[in-house]
Amino acid sequence: MAAATPTQAQVRPRREREEELLVWPDLVFVEFICAILFTLSFTVISALVNAPLINRANADITPNPSKAPWYFLNLQELLLHMNPALAGVIVPTVLLIVLAAVPYLDRGHEGQGVWFGTPKAWAITIWSSVFSFFGTVGLILLDSGKHADWYEKITGKAWLGEVWLGEKARTTLDGELVGGAPNWAPGFLIAIYDLIFSRNFRAIQTEWSWNINVFGLDPGFGPNGKNGVLDWPDDFSRIPLPIINGTWWPKWGNDHGEPAPHWYQDLPDWLTGLYPYDLNVNLPAILVELIIPSVFMIGLPILLIYLLWRIGWLNTRRDVFLSLFTGFIVAYWVLTIVGAAFRGAGQDLVVPWDVPRIDG
Repeated sequence: MAAATPTQAQVRPRREREEELLVWPDLVFVEFICAILFTLSFTVISALVNAPLINRANADITPNPSKAPWYFLNLQELLLHMNPALAGVIVPTVLLIVLAAVPYLDRGHEGQGVWFGTPKAWAITIWSSVFSFFGTVGLILLDSGKHADWYEKITGKAWLGEVWLGEKARTTLDGELVGGAPNWAPGFLIAIYDLIFSRNFRAIQTEWSWNINVFGLDPGFGPNGKNGVLDWPDDFSRIPLPIINGTWWPKWGNDHGEPAPHWYQDLPDWLTGLYPYDLNVNLPAILVELIIPSVFMIGLPILLIYLLWRIGWLNTRRDVFLSLFTGFIVAYWVLTIVGAAFRGAGQDLVVPWDVPRIDG
């Protein structure tokens, strides 16, 4: 029986002896010298510069702004834009899994251990950095409503989402209503206009509103019960779940908020946790806190890869992962810097010199 002969593609080329480095002394000695210099430098700095410590913690006084350690500021920044479970659990977990899976997805041996080892690596890195920087900053500004604030300061007029084509609704001395949306504009057109010019994403949940006359066929999910009109967000903020509801029938309309019956309150906590009472879904909150952030976090990396592919710079899997990793690192530091230097009292977005000093 003939023995199987490995092909040239299966055999890794053997490196010459002079291309190899030993752990000792080539690596450990350099690391030891760096550790000594690092320790001496910090000793000198700590002797000359006082640490920026504030007063002893007081449980009765909460600093404003209250910020996490710098290495968690990126997650704290994410908490301002999406659901806490998505920002604090799902996103970090998915990122760690993807980072751990990269060596198993990119199994090529060419250019191992070489920085920017592909022909277009530098171009990919620069393009991905610029794309990620402006994309992250733009989303932060958009979700903070800064575009609307700048428009009002520059033009001296109210934001377009609060008026109709720049003309705010007002009542004359004769009691006549002028300005605002014209009478001929259909309701769906006004709703689309208000959606496009929403001040921020959160306004879709809290400020954007519309209604449709369904001639008594509305489900009555809102706090006003059945009124013949389908309202956003009222009729979508408490959609009952008919199966895992803790009751024999979903509760809606004015029935929402009623205390659970005594037999349910007497159940053990572990059982009520598994089978909650009056369970419902807040669709506007899901849209704003889960769906919209997920679309951007998934869609923008896909758009980045697509643009680089159309340009012709992506030739290997390593190019793809180089682009994604670069975008991730830039977004990480943008979120960290914004959380550290641009978040003032109440986590409002301000310029760095307006951030209050919590040490007095």
